[in-house]
Amino acid sequence: MRGVVASLLASAGLVTAGPFAPAPEEAGTTAVFCEDTRIMGWATGVAALERGPVDIAVPAGAKASHGVAADALGAATEDVFDVVSLGDGGRITLTFAQPITDHPGADFAVFENGFEDGFIELGFVEVSSDGVQFFRFAAESLTPVSPQVGGFGYLEPTDVHNLAGKYRAGFGVPFDLSELAGTPGLDVGAVTHVRIVDVIGTTGAAGSRDARGRLINDPYPTNFTTGGFDLDGVAVLGPEPMTYADWVAVHFEAADLGLSGTGLDPDHDGWTNLEECAFGGDPWRAEGRSALSVVAGTLLKVRFPRVPWQVDLTYAVEFSTDLGTWTEVARGLGGAAVIATAGGVTVADGTMVEVSTSSPAWRYGRVRIIRNP
Repeated sequence: MRGVVASLLASAGLVTAGPFAPAPEEAGTTAVFCEDTRIMGWATGVAALERGPVDIAVPAGAKASHGVAADALGAATEDVFDVVSLGDGGRITLTFAQPITDHPGADFAVFENGFEDGFIELGFVEVSSDGVQFFRFAAESLTPVSPQVGGFGYLEPTDVHNLAGKYRAGFGVPFDLSELAGTPGLDVGAVTHVRIVDVIGTTGAAGSRDARGRLINDPYPTNFTTGGFDLDGVAVLGPEPMTYADWVAVHFEAADLGLSGTGLDPDHDGWTNLEECAFGGDPWRAEGRSALSVVAGTLLKVRFPRVPWQVDLTYAVEFSTDLGTWTEVARGLGGAAVIATAGGVTVADGTMVEVSTSSPAWRYGRVRIIRNP
């Protein structure tokens, strides 16, 4: 935040649009409103807060002091004052009640407190699945390095990508974990920490650089107690609903559509395409059948992953005494949780679904996937 007087300044006008997503409510924006129905939860804990100075030119000088760590927790709003200020190069690390998982589309969004479109401050975003190793999203800034954007200057949102803060208060910048998939040391299926690092906006030697080594021209100096990135909250996003046809569009090129039928198995791993879709598999990477486990004995138990955004699939859990006759004991329809449909059966529906019974009559179990019309 660059002082409350900023709200009284007249806009100097934004520069020519760049190639990235525009401001909220404009065509093509990626902004996530703080009341968006995709929001499943918010950051619940602060692992660390390290504030930076109000002016990097005086590194031993006063530090940013507006707000407290807890102001970054819970739901973001359009209130520009209910935030924690980081100062130049400051950082804050947040935790969540449940790990953030990679799914189709954006997985989380970061909210800052810009007073209006273009009157914004930027921050890098890093994630970790162990709280020790952090990995940064590849940020890009096309804002010209000269002249230096002043402390009350404006930025063009379309010149900025993968930097938190590019949208005004109440609108979050989305981040997609699939961009970091395959990074050694990071499990994009179980991100436990999100870190925001203030961009030092000077175009001098102390300035921050984007993933391509370009200086990031961000408003500078902001030598106030409210200086630097002002974090309002980090939202966990649910996926957009998908059908089997949507899944095919993601995983198959036009030349391969002949291999996309529900009963086909392009990678020859024993999973049909329909089962790969239902259990979160990759139709082009042989993975074995470890996603499904059946444990027999005193307690018959079936465990499997469920993809809640696949809205046209049914998961039917069936038990048998002889491998000849199968009886449905639990069912999950159209992305909804799996529930018991027979007596004496217990269902736990979480990251993994577990269906169990202590009845000695049942000896075998399976999961049948049905594509709904």
